[in-house]
Amino acid sequence: MVSPVITPYHPSLKSFFKELNVEWLSKYYFVTEEDDKLLSDPEKIMNDGGCVFFARLNNEIIGTCALIKVSEEEYEIAKMGVTEKAQGQKVGHLLMQSCIDAAKKKNAKIISLDTAYRLEAAIALYTKFGFLKTADERTHPVFKRKTFRMELRLEA
Repeated sequence: MVSPVITPYHPSLKSFFKELNVEWLSKYYFVTEEDDKLLSDPEKIMNDGGCVFFARLNNEIIGTCALIKVSEEEYEIAKMGVTEKAQGQKVGHLLMQSCIDAAKKKNAKIISLDTAYRLEAAIALYTKFGFLKTADERTHPVFKRKTFRMELRLEA
C-alpha cells in the first residue's frame, strides 16, 4: 500500500489549502469571512514565520495543515483538513508530526490549537500526540465558533 507523502507549501498548491478546509468547515460549521481571508492567503502564514503542509497520495492532494507563529516561543496548529475519502489513513497523523517537527526546528516551547468537542477524531489525534486541554469552552474571538484550547509543551 502506498503511503501519503507530506510536502511543504508551493504556490501551485494554494487552492488546495482553501478547498480542503472549506470541505470540513462546511460539514461541521460554516466558512466565516475570517476563514476565507486566511484560507485565501496561505503565503501570509509563511511570511509571518509559519508553515503550511500538504499530504499527497498518488498525485492527489488529500490533506493540509498550517503552523502559525504566535510568538517566538509559541506556534499554533490550525486549519488541518483531510478530505473525507482519505480519512482513517493516518494522514492527520503525518500532518501533525510535520507541524510538531517544524515547531521544534523553530525552537518553539508551546504548540497550541483550538478545537471543538464535535471534532472527536481530531481531539483523539491531538491527545495521542500529548496535547492537553487548557481552557474551558469559549466562543472563538475571530471565528465565532465554540472551541477550547489544547497545548503541547515541548522539551528544551
